[in-house]
Amino acid sequence: MQITIQSVRVAKTGTNKAGEWELIAVKSQKGTEYTTFDKKVKHLGADSIIEIGEPEEENGKFSFKKVIEVIKEVAPGVEPSHPSADGHRRTF
Repeated sequence: MQITIQSVRVAKTGTNKAGEWELIAVKSQKGTEYTTFDKKVKHLGADSIIEIGEPEEENGKFSFKKVIEVIKEVAPGVEPSHPSADGHRRTF
């Protein structure tokens, strides 16, 4: 499944046996909010398009394990109408 990002924020942080973690909230342009622990998404801005596979739903909340592919990359803070310089696809 592809989503176009409206916004990205760190929703929660913590520490466990494996170390520090961040739960990241990604809001799509369709208004759906997804959460993930994949830190790569923190470096994407509005209008970026990502492939997330099939999201999981639990109690009306959506999440995904990782970004499978960055289809369109826009850096955070860049005006949505100005995509990143290279515009290349990236597969993770």
